[in-house]
Amino acid sequence: MREALRQVNTSVWWTAFICFTLILAYALLAAPVPDPNVLPRMPHLDKVAHFVLFGVQAALLVLALNPKCDCSLRPVGAALVCTGYGLLLEIMQMHVPVSPRVFSLWDLAADALGAMVFALWIARFIIGGKKGQRDTSTCCSETRE
Repeated sequence: MREALRQVNTSVWWTAFICFTLILAYALLAAPVPDPNVLPRMPHLDKVAHFVLFGVQAALLVLALNPKCDCSLRPVGAALVCTGYGLLLEIMQMHVPVSPRVFSLWDLAADALGAMVFALWIARFIIGGKKGQRDTSTCCSETRE
C-alpha cells in the first residue's frame, strides 16, 4: 500500500485536498444541522466528526506536499494549516446569520487533534521510508556545511 500511495502524482493529491476542503467548508457552514431525533444518540458525535474530517484533510495535505521531502515539518505544517482552516470556519460560523451553528473551542480542539494524529500517522506509517533514506535537501530550510 505504501508504494501505491507514493506512486500517485502529487497533482491528484492536491486536487483531492482542495475538493475535500471545499466540501468541508460547505458541511460546516451551509449544510443543515442534522436532526438529533434521526441520528443515533451518541454523546459528542460532532467532536468525533470534526476529528475525522480534519484528520482526513491533513492526511491529504501531507500526501500532496513535496514527496521528496520526508522532514518533520511536513506533517506539522499540514496539521497547522488544517487547524488554521478549522479556526477560520469556526469564526465564520459566528457570522453566518441563517446558520444555527456556533463557535466552539471543543470543535477546534477536535480539529487540531484529528489533524495532528492523521498527519503524523500518514507521514510515519504510510509514506515514511526507512531510516537513512530521507532527503531533506529539497524541502527543508536547513543549511548544510
